[in-house]
Amino acid sequence: MFIGAAILLGLMGSLHCMGMCGPLALALPVHHLPNGKRITAVALYNFGRAFTYALIGLVFGLAGWGIVMSGFQQYLSIILGVLFILAAIFPVLTRSFHFPLVDRFVAKVKQGMGKYLKARKVPAFFVLGILNGFLPCGLVYIALAGAVATGSPWEGALFMGIFGLGTMPVMFAVPLLGNLLKPKAINRLRKLIPVTLALFGILLLLRGLDLGIPYISPEMTESGSMKCCH
Repeated sequence: MFIGAAILLGLMGSLHCMGMCGPLALALPVHHLPNGKRITAVALYNFGRAFTYALIGLVFGLAGWGIVMSGFQQYLSIILGVLFILAAIFPVLTRSFHFPLVDRFVAKVKQGMGKYLKARKVPAFFVLGILNGFLPCGLVYIALAGAVATGSPWEGALFMGIFGLGTMPVMFAVPLLGNLLKPKAINRLRKLIPVTLALFGILLLLRGLDLGIPYISPEMTESGSMKCCH
């Protein structure tokens, strides 16, 4: 169920993040490449992003594991569920927030991306994707909350990796199709983002309420872990 949520969140998130990542994807120097290499370059770029998301998900999943070991998984699930629902009600929570230290890091990332954009070699697109994965994005932060909720470093990495794969259909199309994508259709689909966040938040709330419903709201053991798998 969490895998399906990660895919859906990634797909909806890619529509949200087109405002930031779209111009970058359009700027990818792929149009001078033959069709085969063009597709390979865009694929490498997107797999690079998914790799970074998975790596960060590993770290946040490890943090979730620490919370599970402390016996607070139930409270964590409820808190994150509320966070997702609030993000659906107040879209400002899905925007990137700026902090001086983060801004300096982002500036370094963008500087590195500028270097690889000039390289115009196919393997460089994978590095570009890796660097792009570190750029701030509100919905990526929301997805990381889901990685924490898995309570496992490996499941956190899997959750974020699948989230990255979920972003691929839209982000793969942008550099290849460019202006052929219809803004009106994209804006209609963006309206589904709050619904996705709310549904995911409700799922997390149900998991934390210990209702004894297999897979949806499994019972907690005395240590705070769940009796049945995800």
